[in-house]
Order: sequence, then C-alpha cells, then structure tokens
Amino acid sequence: MRDRRTYDARRQEPGRATRDASQRNALIAILFFVAAFTFVGVMLLTGRGNDAPSQASDPSTSASLRQIGGSPTASLNPTTPQVAIAGATSTAKVGTPASNDQSAKPTDTASTDPTEETAEPTQEPATEPSAPEPTVVPLIGDFGALPPAQIVSGGLSRRLSLTYVLDKSSVSAPETGTVFKFIWPDYTVDDVSAMAAQLGVSGEVQSSGNGAFHVSGSGKSLSVRSRVIQYSDSSTASAALANDATLIAAAESWLSSSGLVSSGVGGGHIIGRNDGSDLAVVLVQPSNPAPLLAASPSAAITVTGNGVVREANIQWPADYIASEYGMRSLSEVWNQVLAGHGAIEADMSGVPGSGAVTATFTVESVGIAYSVGAGNNGEFLMPIMVFNGTAVSDDGTAFPMWVYISAVQGETATAG
Repeated sequence: MRDRRTYDARRQEPGRATRDASQRNALIAILFFVAAFTFVGVMLLTGRGNDAPSQASDPSTSASLRQIGGSPTASLNPTTPQVAIAGATSTAKVGTPASNDQSAKPTDTASTDPTEETAEPTQEPATEPSAPEPTVVPLIGDFGALPPAQIVSGGLSRRLSLTYVLDKSSVSAPETGTVFKFIWPDYTVDDVSAMAAQLGVSGEVQSSGNGAFHVSGSGKSLSVRSRVIQYSDSSTASAALANDATLIAAAESWLSSSGLVSSGVGGGHIIGRNDGSDLAVVLVQPSNPAPLLAASPSAAITVTGNGVVREANIQWPADYIASEYGMRSLSEVWNQVLAGHGAIEADMSGVPGSGAVTATFTVESVGIAYSVGAGNNGEFLMPIMVFNGTAVSDDGTAFPMWVYISAVQGETATAG
C-alpha cells in the first residue's frame, strides 16, 4: 500500500503535475497519430492487394499508385481510391472493410475480378475449291464394245506428201453418231418361190439346208442364202453399152422392182466398164445410212446394152437396229490424222506430171461416213469421221481430198 502522504505531497506540487499531464498528452497524441497512420496504411495496402490481379490483366482499372505513362494522384479516402492515367481515366470501387483485421475479406460493391475473355479464333474465309476438269464419260450405246471399222478409201494414184491445216475455230465435228446393227433375213421356201416368180425364173425350189435355196430354169437361175442372193440370166444377148447415167438408172430401177431387197435403194455408180465385151458393173447401195465407204451392204449389178441385167450379186440386210454412240473429240482425232493414221482419198488427175506430189491440205468441213465392222457380237455400220477439203500442190494445182479415220467411242481397235 502506497504511502498516502507521498501521494498527497505530489498533488501539492503544481509544477510536477503540469509536466505529467503534458507528457500524457504527448504520448496520447503520438499513439493516436501512429494508430491513424497505421489505419491509412492498412487501407491502402488492402486496396492495392485487391487490385493486383486486375493490374496484370487490365492496366486501365488498376488502383495501384505505380506510375503508368503519367503522374498518378490518389485520395486517402480508403473507399474510393482513384488513379489518373495519362490519356485515360479509370475508377475502381473497393468495398469498405468491416475491421482492421487484414485477414477479413472486403465486400466488393463491384466485382474486381478480371474478366477473362476467351479469344475466339479468327475463322479464315472458306476458299472455294477450284472445280476439277470435267471428266468426259464415253457414250457407249446398246451394243457395248464395237469391232474395228474397216476403212477402204479410193486410194491414191500417185505418191503424196502433205502439210495439214485445220482451223478449229471455224470447223466443228459431230459429237455423236448412230451405229446400225445388221438384221439378216431368214428365208423360207415360200419366200424364194415368190422371188423366182418375180424374176421369171421357172423351176422348183431346192433346199440344200442351213437356209440355202436354189431355183433354175429357162436360162435363168436364183440362189438364196441369208446374207447373199445371186441371180443370173444367160439368155440375154450382149449389146453396145449406153452411157453411164443410163446404165446406173437401169440398174437402180431393176433392183427396186425385183423384190430382192426390203429397204430403200440409194444411188449407184459404175465400178467397172468393158466396152469390148459390152458389159458394165453398177454398184447400188442402200439410201440410208449414207454415205457408205464399204462394199457392203450393196448390190453389184452387171448390165449390157441399155441396162439389161445379166447378173446380180446382192448383200442386203432385211433391217437395222440403231443405237447412239459418242464420237471422240476433234482434237484427239486430228492428232491421229497428223500421226498418219487416216485413210486418204484424193483426185490428182488434174495435177501435171506423173511423179510424187507435195501439197498443203486445208480442212474445210468435218462430217460422218459409214463403214462396216464385224465381230463376235454381229455386223455393224459404224460412223467414221471424214475431213473434207482442198489440197494445193506446189505448182498451185488445187484438187479435192478426203481423210477418213475411226472416231466412234467404244471401238475396241482401229482398223484402216
């Protein structure tokens, strides 16, 4: 227990009491200042800690006092720290802390978590793929693969060396052609009897089997098979031959009225003439399809005098079955012509001399002719490509010329 006298003695010393009060006040002031400074520091540190993540992601929303491109200013108000950045102003609001405990988490009035933006990949504009070159599908008709066409031209009377000229911009070629399959007749005894009566052949029809028949009498004879009909008249006397036109007309008329062919009769031409024996041979072919390069189908008719028929050899189908096929391109076929694969026909009778001829052949048109192709699946009239034009020799003589070449799609090989 303290000595009361000592206490009372102190109270009675006014100078000392004043000094003690001053010291207490100074100590309190120091403590208050330290507490205030500590409080401000805590608030500043708390605000800086909350804004640190957004500083890394977005400088424009940072409450840090770190200088970024300018001199920042900050208010000591712990609830609304502001940062001024040169060129932009951004304000970030921080929640008021419930206590000075730094472990306590502030309540944000606005989320300060950085917004994580998902980078959308920039989609490259779709590039349209370039269209592939169209594939040309061959047009193959009902008969499937075809045998090679037999191309027989008129040949050349002299050796010919050529330079070829083709202007593809002024010449077009057919893209399709019709293939005709032969339908051969199956004759009966009655059929042959009717033929014989029409031709004035007397006698009984004889059958030798396999669809072959024969009739003879009165100097005339008739032999009939599926693919060949032969007629002869030995009773006709020879006479001086008329002109070609008369002989051709007589042969065409006789064939049309004979009853030996069922389809249309086309034009004929002289393939042989012997004025010494007063005999000429006229070749007549069907009117369709045309023109025909092959010797069949046809009728070779031997005439005398003004066109009296002495003999006839007929190969003429009863009908055709038609089917459409594609033709190879003009460029492809022309390249084969340049390689020497075409059959050439030219009339060089007007070219002077008798030796080899050098000429330039200019194509004026491209068309179709028909020739025969025969294989295991039948006989056909097949379209072939024909280059028509004029050749001019080195001496300036012009003459007609034709080049024939196989061009139908589906042909197994090329003949010529």
